[in-house]
Amino acid sequence: MACILPPISFWMSLEAIILVKPVGGEMVLKALNNKIQLLSEVNKSHYGYTELIDNIKDFNMSNMNTYKIWKLCQKCTYLSLALALAKEHMNKWTWQKCCEEAVSLLSKCGINQTSNARTVMEWYRQFKTKRKFTLFIQKNKLPPFLEQNPDITATIKQYCKEHLGELSVEFLLEYLHQTIIPTMVKEINGRRKEEMSEEEYAEVVRQVLKPYRLTCISISTVSRWLQVLGFKYEVRKKGYYVDGHEKPSTIEYRKSFCERYLGYEARMHRWVQIKEEVAKKWKKKVRLPEGVVIIIIMKRRRKRW
Repeated sequence: MACILPPISFWMSLEAIILVKPVGGEMVLKALNNKIQLLSEVNKSHYGYTELIDNIKDFNMSNMNTYKIWKLCQKCTYLSLALALAKEHMNKWTWQKCCEEAVSLLSKCGINQTSNARTVMEWYRQFKTKRKFTLFIQKNKLPPFLEQNPDITATIKQYCKEHLGELSVEFLLEYLHQTIIPTMVKEINGRRKEEMSEEEYAEVVRQVLKPYRLTCISISTVSRWLQVLGFKYEVRKKGYYVDGHEKPSTIEYRKSFCERYLGYEARMHRWVQIKEEVAKKWKKKVRLPEGVVIIIIMKRRRKRW
């Protein structure tokens, strides 16, 4: 008589161990329950999400991006539901099927961060080993001098935009040494550049730059700053447009030009739009006063010889 073996539960299989990845002496189902509980804690308190960030020490929580928090909480909701469905149906369903059902159920509740089950599976792959998420930190690329002097940074960017036509590394370097650095020296030392000797001025400049880990501002330094500020050095192309409408010199010229134009307007021709037939009659019969000109614009034919 053949011996009928009882069905083996999925949670006793090697596949379940790989999926859940228990730690220490945890049983597979115990590890699954712990993960579900951990993911559920995110939505139980205002700072519940902090337990699930692996690199929490790298963040300033007071400046934590609210979008990152919202996105993390939704990830946890997807994973918590998918694991709960896996616990209930995993003898019949696959892990992908559990994720698909989680996406479908949450979409009915208005949670639509993803519509792809494979995205949920990827989130779980990132979570299952450490049972935490590693959030990406966007580092500030500005060098210390620009980062710690936002007013100067804004001034430099504005100056570069106003002089795009003649902008170069040497051009900005001269502006820094002739305007920006002397201003900083005066604020710290209380004396103007002209009131100091060259040696004394150079020493004060070194003191100004030392906190920013700079010994001088060279051409290579200015080149890096321009790139960081969003400017690109590339081949000059045809059709390159420089918007100089708001340059101080242009605004000043605009005032004098408007005054001259009003004087020119009295000597300009007056343009009157009339039909072609009327213009031909006028040209034949009417004697036009001096300075009045009729220009007939003929319709262009679609075909030509």
